[in-house]
Amino acid sequence: MKSERLLNCIGQIDDKYIEEAKDIGNTKSRFIKTSISVAACICLVIGAITVPKLLNTVEPPIDIIEKYPPIDDPIDIIEEDPKTDNVSEKDPTQSTDSVNVPDDSTDPDVPKTEIQYIDGLQVLNISKSYSDMGYEGYDVYDISELGSNNPWNEAINLEYLPVFKNNHELNNRHSIVNPNTEKMTELMIDICTRLGLDSNTLEIKDYTDGKDPRHGIELEVKTDGITVNVFADYSIKITFDPAIDIPEDYNFNYHSSLNEMQKAATYIEEEYQALIDMESIQESVSSIGYNIYLQLSVDLYFYESAGTDLDRILNYNFNKIKFSPNDNGQLWIIWIYNTDISEKVADYPIITVEEAINLLEAEHYYTSAPRENFPGEEYIGKVELVYNTDYYNEFYMPYYKLYVELPPPDGAVNPNGLKNYGTYYVPAINPKWIAQEYVSYSDY
Repeated sequence: MKSERLLNCIGQIDDKYIEEAKDIGNTKSRFIKTSISVAACICLVIGAITVPKLLNTVEPPIDIIEKYPPIDDPIDIIEEDPKTDNVSEKDPTQSTDSVNVPDDSTDPDVPKTEIQYIDGLQVLNISKSYSDMGYEGYDVYDISELGSNNPWNEAINLEYLPVFKNNHELNNRHSIVNPNTEKMTELMIDICTRLGLDSNTLEIKDYTDGKDPRHGIELEVKTDGITVNVFADYSIKITFDPAIDIPEDYNFNYHSSLNEMQKAATYIEEEYQALIDMESIQESVSSIGYNIYLQLSVDLYFYESAGTDLDRILNYNFNKIKFSPNDNGQLWIIWIYNTDISEKVADYPIITVEEAINLLEAEHYYTSAPRENFPGEEYIGKVELVYNTDYYNEFYMPYYKLYVELPPPDGAVNPNGLKNYGTYYVPAINPKWIAQEYVSYSDY
């Protein structure tokens, strides 16, 4: 597991350390940016790491079952010799279609996997997320302190959302293999040009063979004061050394208030407009809550807001840029995220927030909350629609992310007055097209 994930699990550690400790072979996970309670910190330190388990004891609500019938064993491995065509004929009474697709078409000894279709749409397999280790929680006095500028809201009234195929090839350690160095080089030249560097004089160092223990799967360019790294998942890291001064009128640091960071965002947007390179720039100031020193931790992102509601939702999740300060309030690191969503599986019908809450109450969700039992709808602080963009998932699909206030155990009261919100994820795709039961994570 890459070091940034581990640091996120351990807790309220300033993002500067997370950026610095990044394991660049397995690039940055963006599905979870966590803060963590002290109790969970202690449990992690002593090694009480959770183990995934299936929740099979509780059925979905009746209305959900009737609307979206469950799938019986939709993904099967064909036992026949893959070099023959001896595949059973389809039962004409079944409403599903399936095709046999080899896991590796170049290896005749690899068995074929049956991909099932229902009403013309592929049934989706949800990957177990290896970044879900650790508690994704937020300590705030009020839910509004989490900020963010997610373009989705319930009033948009979307009926369908696209699902994308992850084109990266992974090994059994969930690292990218056979990276697309041609595309990585194109990204390197483009970003260096946007930085004002001469692309004709760039010395691009190639570490994509994975043989240098000091580097991950990456390309690197070093010039005076700037290091640019392009990683196998197409994310880009720009490091300034020395860091760049920000005018004293702006309070640009990890513990700025949301308003202070929004003010700094105005300056950064103007100063780095060529690098951001967007038609209509939208800032997104978000918080991961208070740390153990009661300091609010704030992040600054920009994303493209031109286009339709769907365009904004996709850009917010897949293509954005993050500006990170150091301890002195200087600009230190810029992250640019370029998730490859070039291969769309299809547009899928989605469920409503109300239906997602019904599934949540029936314990059909993903969470890393310390207590599995959902405390009740009245504890939901807010709901967002997000995509899981971790590169080790087979598909990039939308989820409802529900922030649920978790009352202290045994009636205890937090002496600081903070409320702890755990996160619960319910796939936004109709359960009709979800292959397996939902996975929850055990208590610490």
